Amino acid sequence: MKPEHNSHDALALFQRDAIDLFAARSKAIAVHGEGNTREAGDEVEIVARRLLATRFKHGAVVSHGHLVDSNFAVSPQLDFILSDPRLFPIWNIFQSGAEQVLYDSTHAIGEIKSSMQIQSVKTSLESFVEKIENVKTKLQRRQAGVEDKIGFGLGSNVLHIPPNADPYLNPLFTFMLIVSTKGINMKRLAKLYRSKPAKFLPNVLCMLDRGVVVSGQLTRVEPRGVDVRVTNINPIPEFDNLGHEASLEVNDWGDWIFLETQDKSKLGGASLMMLHGLLVNYLRRTTLARGYPNLLGLYPAHHIQSIDSL
Repeated sequence: MKPEHNSHDALALFQRDAIDLFAARSKAIAVHGEGNTREAGDEVEIVARRLLATRFKHGAVVSHGHLVDSNFAVSPQLDFILSDPRLFPIWNIFQSGAEQVLYDSTHAIGEIKSSMQIQSVKTSLESFVEKIENVKTKLQRRQAGVEDKIGFGLGSNVLHIPPNADPYLNPLFTFMLIVSTKGINMKRLAKLYRSKPAKFLPNVLCMLDRGVVVSGQLTRVEPRGVDVRVTNINPIPEFDNLGHEASLEVNDWGDWIFLETQDKSKLGGASLMMLHGLLVNYLRRTTLARGYPNLLGLYPAHHIQSIDSL
């Protein structure tokens, strides 16, 4: 007789989280109305950050606000920041709860939307792509040298050697989470993905009511050669699995592909599960360099004199 045991249904757990997000959106609309997108969006953001934060307990902290680099350049407002404050302090905390987080301490950033809204001629996705481009072109951080290959990993408090040649120890994971994509123009979305370099596009576009867009390699299934199968997914399409940066202006590592579960009743849970899985896989290869930036070096020049001359 086989011993009884409780089975663990991971998908069911993520589906509960998806249900909480759908409920947060419905509640926000009931309270604030369909047109008040800022107030309604705040409700969904809070729930999403709380749900994601419960799955990252080993040194990682979930917040929202702005990134700050060693030159005091500041990013646009970000709905989600995953950072490690054990070696890097939070630079500033505002009364609203938003934070200024050092760029070098940041593992991931994200945008959280209740729905896909049109902002003048831009969609929410296009606006987030501009934010990613702003962060990666306007903010600066040091590329990793040989001496930096021993750093501080999220997996434990021991020294960690990154397994690849990424020019940054934390190449920055980016994602967008949208609860409702009703009315989204998928052709416009595809055109955007064809026109932008991989490093400026979210690594994962998670649409709770539709599916996910990720970077992957497709293989045709023989003998018919018609059906396709995803053979690999790269959580950081900006680099290949050896850490080499994409040589073309677009994603030459693989294809941007759309994935949706066959069980439509678990679509939200499956989409969240894919986002979480890729983020966890990314965290396994990311490391923060010790001792950088030197915070004392950030302070402005000052007059120096002996205390005896005062």
